[in-house]
Amino acid sequence: MSTVSPLRVDGLSVQIAGTRVLTDISFTVSPGQRVGLIGENGSGKSTVLHAIHGSLPVGATTAGTVDVGQSRVGLLHQQAPFQDDESVHDALETAVAAERRAAVDLEQAADPYDAVAYTAALDVAERLDVWETDARISATLAGLGLAAVPQERRTGELSGGQRARLSLAWLLLNRPDILLLDEPTNHLDDAATQYLAGVLNAWKGAVLFASHDRAFLDGAASSLIDLDPAPSQVGVDGGVTRYTGNYTDYLAARQDVRARWERQYRDEQAELKRLRAGVRDNHTVGHVGAAPRTEGKMAAKFYADRNAKVVSRRVNDSRSRLEKLEESQVRKPPEELTFTGLTAAGRKDT
Repeated sequence: MSTVSPLRVDGLSVQIAGTRVLTDISFTVSPGQRVGLIGENGSGKSTVLHAIHGSLPVGATTAGTVDVGQSRVGLLHQQAPFQDDESVHDALETAVAAERRAAVDLEQAADPYDAVAYTAALDVAERLDVWETDARISATLAGLGLAAVPQERRTGELSGGQRARLSLAWLLLNRPDILLLDEPTNHLDDAATQYLAGVLNAWKGAVLFASHDRAFLDGAASSLIDLDPAPSQVGVDGGVTRYTGNYTDYLAARQDVRARWERQYRDEQAELKRLRAGVRDNHTVGHVGAAPRTEGKMAAKFYADRNAKVVSRRVNDSRSRLEKLEESQVRKPPEELTFTGLTAAGRKDT
């Protein structure tokens, strides 16, 4: 791996074919963090991943910045990282090409021995752990349910599910510093989903993935970013809401946020009703229709002037408070949204 850097997204906005897909999205994923992207269909999860990877559709316009430092970025998406005429073995070898080169460089530096070249080659070989490359390939294929697939078979002859799992295996073996995954469990069974969660939990770089699979979110995510409109300012990070923990923790936190939102809305609506009534009714002081304590003209004028000043002050105060609250009031909580695509486990496509 190269130098591991954080993933920083600052003020990202994306427009595709004249439609604004993302607006002012900001967040950071540090090395070792596993962040799940959630939100309703169409909220822009895949767009976020492609914007970070630099693979948005031709003609898309963006604003803001994406900073990955010197890190290599890898994205799992629909386009396979190998050709149809490649064998499974050859496809996997392209994923571990850096390790294979490092092993050859080490061997060449040892015979004939060159101390400087050997030391440099050994550093690279140790960093890439080249002695475990074959074991990693075997473990990855077994973990993703591909151990029985003949290595000489052409990738174009594989089923859709096998190609999807081979693409995932390729990406994991390639070990990018920043790992981006778009619905990675779509073609995985329970065992493969559990294996992938374990791999991500040990990943040294930043991991950002979009998923509707609740079990996977619970097992793999260390925090979540919700791309749907935030119900309050708690946890809001530049146009998104971030929650610490897995999906179960997210549900509890969002329920608490919504309860506070609903309570604030009810309290504000009651106060608005009271202030509107105050503006409407506060036009007299004292008892309506009561005569002043003396019938003198000077006394009558004094009480009339005092009544006018107090009424004006009271009405103006109520009107000012009403205008401020009308401007700042929270919007009415919408009907509860549900993740209709969430599953308790992955699906296997053989």
